[in-house]
Amino acid sequence: MTRSQSQHSLLKIPQDCSWGWRKLLKLRADARSLLSFEVGDGKNIFLWHDCWHPNGTLYQKYGHRIVYDAASSLNAKVSSILQNKEWCWRPARSEDLVDIQSKLSLVQIKDSDKAIWLLNSSGKFNCADTWQHLRGKQAEVQWWKLIWFNKAIPRHGFIGWLTMKNRLATKDRLIQWGICVDPVCLFCRHMLEDRDHLFFKCPFTKRIWDHIMALCLVSDAIDDWNMLVAWGTQHLQGKSFRSSLCKVAWWAAVYHIWLQRNVRVHGGKIKTEEQIVQDICRDVKARLDSFRVNNSILNRMLCNNWKFHLCPM
Repeated sequence: MTRSQSQHSLLKIPQDCSWGWRKLLKLRADARSLLSFEVGDGKNIFLWHDCWHPNGTLYQKYGHRIVYDAASSLNAKVSSILQNKEWCWRPARSEDLVDIQSKLSLVQIKDSDKAIWLLNSSGKFNCADTWQHLRGKQAEVQWWKLIWFNKAIPRHGFIGWLTMKNRLATKDRLIQWGICVDPVCLFCRHMLEDRDHLFFKCPFTKRIWDHIMALCLVSDAIDDWNMLVAWGTQHLQGKSFRSSLCKVAWWAAVYHIWLQRNVRVHGGKIKTEEQIVQDICRDVKARLDSFRVNNSILNRMLCNNWKFHLCPM
């Protein structure tokens, strides 16, 4: 769509557009509120729909009636009330028009029309400033370093982030959305499937988790999700080899358990606990094998458990 089209027509979102394009189009109102205009000849500025007047966007402030009172059109440009850099509006036929016209002297006529991006002192669009303005700012969570760290596997980290936010499409959430599904866990066939059951209250996934944590030399692996996050936040914040290993293994376990859960939902090939453990170990080894570590007793034991090549620093 071009600037020559009516601004009010831009408000209509096509019914057949994609989800991503629809989301972008819904941000237009926010974008317009961040733009103001310096008037030159007025040929590139909409009279009613752009913010060029001290009163703001005139159509938004006064409604459709103001267009009728001014004997104008929705598509009108500011150039329609400018002649040789002088305002030439018709006599006002309403109090609103009197108010608008009385403030025209505050509008400085420049050499040319110019759009000003209000979030930046230079007046130019900047992605970083715009993102900071549009995004919802919240307090920093303590667990973010458990997921986003130097040795993290990106696809595992994404699923881990959804898990932390409890945004995975588990059966309890599908039911909340009104989708009719069998609520029972596909691994144990006994309990309701939710995030906390999958990770790692379910007997099937708990055995996998216990095995992986044993390889990390963690005895009595915690199976309560909230307690596990609290433990990880306290004990896995450093950059040591063991800390990195535990985090990579943690999210590899979550990723492959969730992957196998989805396979079972859609009738795919069922894997045993041992096969899932092998998949987890393969990803962890691919990420951390030949990782340079201190040649300590603890690190040698960890490398031996995971069959890593020890590369002393």
